[in-house]
Amino acid sequence: MREGVARLMARCAAVVATTAVLSACGSDTVPTPAAFPHDSSLPAVDSASAAAAVIVDDSAPASTATYALHVIAADGHVLASATPKRRAIDLSGNTCVVARLPVTSASSRRVFFLDGDATLSYLDPDGHTGALRSLGGDATTEVAFAVAADESRIAVVSVRRASGGGYHEEVRVQSLGGSVSTTIFSRDTTVTGATQDEISWPVGWNAGSVVLADGLPLPQAGCHDPAPATGYDLADPTTGAVRIHLCTTTADAQPFGPPSAAGALCVAHDTTARPSQEVDTVQAWTGAATPFSRSLCGQAGVLSPDGGHVAGTENVATGGACGPGDGHVHVIATGGAAAVTPVTGTALGWLDAHDVVVGVTGGTTILDVTAGAAHPSAATGALEAILPPDLG
Repeated sequence: MREGVARLMARCAAVVATTAVLSACGSDTVPTPAAFPHDSSLPAVDSASAAAAVIVDDSAPASTATYALHVIAADGHVLASATPKRRAIDLSGNTCVVARLPVTSASSRRVFFLDGDATLSYLDPDGHTGALRSLGGDATTEVAFAVAADESRIAVVSVRRASGGGYHEEVRVQSLGGSVSTTIFSRDTTVTGATQDEISWPVGWNAGSVVLADGLPLPQAGCHDPAPATGYDLADPTTGAVRIHLCTTTADAQPFGPPSAAGALCVAHDTTARPSQEVDTVQAWTGAATPFSRSLCGQAGVLSPDGGHVAGTENVATGGACGPGDGHVHVIATGGAAAVTPVTGTALGWLDAHDVVVGVTGGTTILDVTAGAAHPSAATGALEAILPPDLG
């Protein structure tokens, strides 16, 4: 059931007259961006001169008290690492508030991460780390966040189980230190059997707007499986009004892989015209949609920062139907031309215009698609952020 922020915000005018699930649609008296002070407690470091991958490994058994965080350079070497405490819900093994939300975000200077249930901490590229403040999470409330590139603001979502069996969530935009804060929206969602309303969580910033992912709150397989995104919202950071909603051109459209500075890949399950799970369009943050002219099957694909290429496993069998594929990462131009790389694995994201982060057996590989060079790293896990951030 699709119930993203865009639909909720469209119903703001009806909140007073109806029993709408939205309990706050922003405020008439909210701080402007200039009112958000920079946090002076952070050490002064230069902006990152080269892109790096933020890899999170949270796959350890529930009895493990920590997760692993690595920052990997384009040549594969580890710049910095940390072992933060896991959330209490992770340690329980089978009691989740919601499907796993991201625990990291990156500015142009450093990586921010969640230590335990609530502590916002940072990791500099030189390995220096420290704690900033509490974000208010606990064993029954899950939090996630996205820090603006200039570190002036942070968007924070808190999600907790409601007494009726659904969820209550609140998204706030704050100064990094927390001295200035405004709630841009809050809502209650319901879960009835297999039917569930969506929640939203911040995944980045684009040109001053908050990028929110929409997704189903219940874990699909286990507590450590990330919440799958069903769409992306570009929201005003002072009012919560949605400026653009990506991947809603058809009733069942959804993103294909994570967003990039160019926008998102959107797939529609139109089996009458094209194979199921095929990329249909590239939708920019302006809302403009460009048809993707080549068949691409599978469950993951990543759009380059300039929107010109897609890296993914192209599982196209003889006759044009989706098949098992060859396991190699393919780099496909949005105009249709494709190249097969020597690396087998799952494309996780792009560091820049020519470096792709690939999850491989036993580690991570940075693939330079221009030079054809592969730079392996022993760090394993999911790509959660790019340093500096790559959403524009």
